[in-house]
Amino acid sequence: MNMKVKETGEHYDKMLFKEALRTGFFEMQAVRDKYRELSLDGMHIELVLRFIEVQVLLLSPICPHVAEHVWQLLGKKGSILNALWPTVGAVNEVQVKASEYLMESAHSFRVHLKTYLQGVKTKNNPNPPPVEKPNVVTIWVAKTFPTWQQCVLTTMKKHFEKSASLPDNKVLSGEFGKMEELKKYMKKVMPFVQATREKLDQLGVKALALTLEFDEAEVLKNNIAYLANTLEVEEVLVKYTDDPEATEKMKECCPGSPFVLFSTKPGVKLDFVNPVPLNGLLSKSLTVSDGDTVSKITQRIAKDSKQIKKPESIQLWRFENLEVERKMPVFNEPTKYKVMIAKDAVFKVDLQKKKVFVQNGKNSVDVGSQVTYIVV
Repeated sequence: MNMKVKETGEHYDKMLFKEALRTGFFEMQAVRDKYRELSLDGMHIELVLRFIEVQVLLLSPICPHVAEHVWQLLGKKGSILNALWPTVGAVNEVQVKASEYLMESAHSFRVHLKTYLQGVKTKNNPNPPPVEKPNVVTIWVAKTFPTWQQCVLTTMKKHFEKSASLPDNKVLSGEFGKMEELKKYMKKVMPFVQATREKLDQLGVKALALTLEFDEAEVLKNNIAYLANTLEVEEVLVKYTDDPEATEKMKECCPGSPFVLFSTKPGVKLDFVNPVPLNGLLSKSLTVSDGDTVSKITQRIAKDSKQIKKPESIQLWRFENLEVERKMPVFNEPTKYKVMIAKDAVFKVDLQKKKVFVQNGKNSVDVGSQVTYIVV
């Protein structure tokens, strides 16, 4: 928001009213939308009011009547035309870049997910069957570029620092061809050089840096809830490519371009029933995986029901024994013959027998095929 205030002020100073409208209205709205997406627990009212106040001040020179009306709705005294331009603090460029990285990465992950769900088309199978929707995404992050890319970037940076430009690709190709460490990767070298050259035109010498200005993995980990929500998965894992589990393909990714892998955690279907009359909450069939907590299950129920605003308000109940499961439910006593599942309990799954158990401490109980959920 501070950056947009600064940019809009500069555009007004230069009489660039179209640009001022772009940054002061359209891009400010995009900033608000991004904040709304990331604020899964709700937006902060004081910050929202601050946003409205700042935006009407930015727009007051070009649409004073609307700005004046909103100014009065905010309960401000006097005319907006006499108000001072909003004062802002210093712009944290690193945080802005980290935010842009997060949004670009999330968009890239969504595109990959769409491709993944379409299945792999082959000559023999041009219309593959639909792929099961994944519930786990693993994001592989590189701490540095692969060795051969580091060699290419270091060489390009030396040329750029010497003459403030790069030699032709033909010259670079000849130079790289003589390097012993690059002979194995020559098919990949020149496409990488061309891609880096294009980045150089946009970002300057920063395109030749071997690391990012911010901690890529930390940004992703701090926004796991947002990534899980936007990708509609239950679990997001962030790992480094130097992990022993990483394959050669994963190790080829570079800083700023993480490798994403979708997978489906196996589990057993359970029916989650709400027996409370006249509340509009429907039964749900959810897959329970080994190690799922009560918190995870309640979050999934809440996500599937717009009526439930707080997952922590959901209680899970199991039948006290499986014979009772076959009895007719008591209309006005939804918890009769049932035991509440503790908040710290963990679900254990036997995939071979297709059974689900709830474990609380050392005790493990078969929950049968149905669990009751009640909103309190």
